Amino acid sequence: QSRRIGEVAGQGQEDLDFQDQLSRRMIDLVVSEQEPDEAVWGKIRADWKGFLDKAGESAAAEMPEVDMEAALAALQSPWMKFFLAYDPGPELEKLNVPVLAVFCENDLQVLPSLNVEPMRNALEKAPTADFEIATMPGLNHLFQHSETGAPADYVAIEETFAASALEKIGDWLVDRLKK
Repeated sequence: QSRRIGEVAGQGQEDLDFQDQLSRRMIDLVVSEQEPDEAVWGKIRADWKGFLDKAGESAAAEMPEVDMEAALAALQSPWMKFFLAYDPGPELEKLNVPVLAVFCENDLQVLPSLNVEPMRNALEKAPTADFEIATMPGLNHLFQHSETGAPADYVAIEETFAASALEKIGDWLVDRLKK
C-alpha cells in the first residue's frame, strides 16, 4: 500500500526501498506481541528522522507530511495490532450467504492485485455458491473515478461515489431479491 502510494506520488526507488524496510520493521514489531521496547522504537525514530533529514527538500516534496510520533502511537494501538494480524480468510470460508465483493482498479489502499485471488480462494471454500467478485475500472478506494488513485486526490474529486459502482451493487441486490 505505502509503496504504491509512493510510486504514484513520484518517490524515487531509494526512498521507496527505505520506506518498505522501515514499514516492515515496524509491522513486525507490532504483530510480534512483544512489549514495546523503547530502545528499538528509538532506533526506528532515529532512522526515520535521519532519512528525512538526508532526503531534505526532495523528500518533503515527494512524501506527505507525517507526524512521526502520532504515526508511531497509532501503529502501536490495540486496533492497529488487531488489524495487522487479522486474517479474514477463515471467516470468509464460513459464509453461507450471497456475497458481492467489489474492488476498485485504482485503489492503492486495498490493492486488487493482492486481494482478489485470496478472496476468491476463501469464497470457493465457503458453503455459499452465490458469490461474485468484481473489480470496478478507473475507481479509487472511495469508489470515485480517479486517474491515479492517490489518497491525496480524494478531497479534490467532486464525485462522491461513482454511479457505475452504485449500479453494480444495486443490480446485484435486485437480482438476489428476485430469487
